[in-house]
Amino acid sequence: MKKTAYILGVAGLIIFAATLLFPGFHIAGSSLLIGYGTIFNEIIVLPFIAFYVLKSGTAHKMVDFLVVLSIFLLIGGLFFKLQHWPGSFIIAASGFVLFCLSTILFANYSLRKTLK
Repeated sequence: MKKTAYILGVAGLIIFAATLLFPGFHIAGSSLLIGYGTIFNEIIVLPFIAFYVLKSGTAHKMVDFLVVLSIFLLIGGLFFKLQHWPGSFIIAASGFVLFCLSTILFANYSLRKTLK
């Protein structure tokens, strides 16, 4: 399962990088790649990584879930912004705030673990 999570994560990262490069070089099909890449990352990669992280048995599962949820919201907000759909700022801003909150909580858990 760990190997599959890594392979899906790298494939999602490659698709995401291609979605950033293709419009810059005016390559045909870039808008389709943006849509399909976002759907692949949102529907396949992130839930699989969330399932893997929650099954790994870490002590702070809620923080891990908040990180995955915030990344889900950030990617969705950026996709909405690229497509000029309404609500993009609210989604992206809530994802950013949630990411900052989960980073603070993760740092708190890590600091408590090192001080024990």
